[in-house]
Amino acid sequence: METVPTRVGGSGPEHYGSSRTRGKHGGKEFFTYGHTTQHGHMLAGEEKFLLEWDVKRGDVTYEILSYSKPDNWLSTITYPAVQYFQGKFAKESIAQMQRTTKM
Repeated sequence: METVPTRVGGSGPEHYGSSRTRGKHGGKEFFTYGHTTQHGHMLAGEEKFLLEWDVKRGDVTYEILSYSKPDNWLSTITYPAVQYFQGKFAKESIAQMQRTTKM
């Protein structure tokens, strides 16, 4: 298993980071990507993507985890739109993964 920090940075309170992991475990191959933001960023939260392939069965599992909360007045008043687009992205991403794995 290999975990690679892909980005760490920020200035002042707006720290963020991301990492990716690729590996094998129990007959499955997997890839994960995660991204976090901290207090002071417009949206404090995290996103995680997991892609897992059961080699023996041929099954593919795809998961998306997204959590965020507004951290200033602008993100507070636009948060309903943010939630809408986060949900839309998740649905479209899952639909695309389903189309891709049926090929």
